[in-house]
Amino acid sequence: MSLSEYNICSCVIYIAVIVGGTFGNGLVCYIVYTNRNLRTAPNFQLVALAVADLIVCTIASPLRFVVSVRRLITSSAIINDGECFWETLTTFSSIIITVIMLAGISLTRFIGITNKVTKETMKKFINLSIVISFCIGICYGTIKANLGKGGPCGIIDVPEKVIIGAKIGIGITFVSLLVSMVSNICICCITQSNHRALKRALGDGGRHGKATNIATMKLSLRLVVCFMIIYLPITIHGILVINELVERNPSFANFLFAICCAGSAVNPIIYTLTSSAYKNHLPWKK
Repeated sequence: MSLSEYNICSCVIYIAVIVGGTFGNGLVCYIVYTNRNLRTAPNFQLVALAVADLIVCTIASPLRFVVSVRRLITSSAIINDGECFWETLTTFSSIIITVIMLAGISLTRFIGITNKVTKETMKKFINLSIVISFCIGICYGTIKANLGKGGPCGIIDVPEKVIIGAKIGIGITFVSLLVSMVSNICICCITQSNHRALKRALGDGGRHGKATNIATMKLSLRLVVCFMIIYLPITIHGILVINELVERNPSFANFLFAICCAGSAVNPIIYTLTSSAYKNHLPWKK
């Protein structure tokens, strides 16, 4: 694909994220807000994920869309310092928050089905995971944004401090992916002998039908595969760039970031809106 084709694809993805992601994540927040029986600790964790995704859909994606359109029109990858700062801050903060949050959700569900912690302890763990996700994400995004033109927005040689920052982000993504994979594998193993435990961990309270082993495995597999498809490409590309195995290409990197942003439109579908607890409370079903 040519650079212009990458920019066109990025623009299309960003438009879909802005429209679809904003609607889906907003719907998750609305359903939990209007239904008291859904105001559980696991669901608040999903709301926190929806809030992080809303940042991607309403701030990061529009900023990157504007830059993509400019690149398409002017064929230039250069942007001013202000645009660079806010684009980098919102993009990296929200994506890292989302990645850590997804790992936290998988870990929380695994801990929940073991039935070895009290509800109060689980609530504290969920609150802690939310705080950690936002703190790490905002700190990482701020550090990346303060690197300026030598950082993600630059097209010049990558300085050492930028390489270190990229390695930290790559490490966070890989650790999150590993936690998500291990947690979901453990969930599949445990739920073979305890169906109702999964429903409690998902916030359904075990009242909305029986989960089967096949359904559990499909759910876990879907979560892990989506995680890998959405966040692994930009991570691998980052590894190749910092090791100088491929050239730094802003248009291709922007396309991979667009895929990451697309995850924020997909998350509410695979994590919440397809579950029976949420489908029964959709506004158009009332």
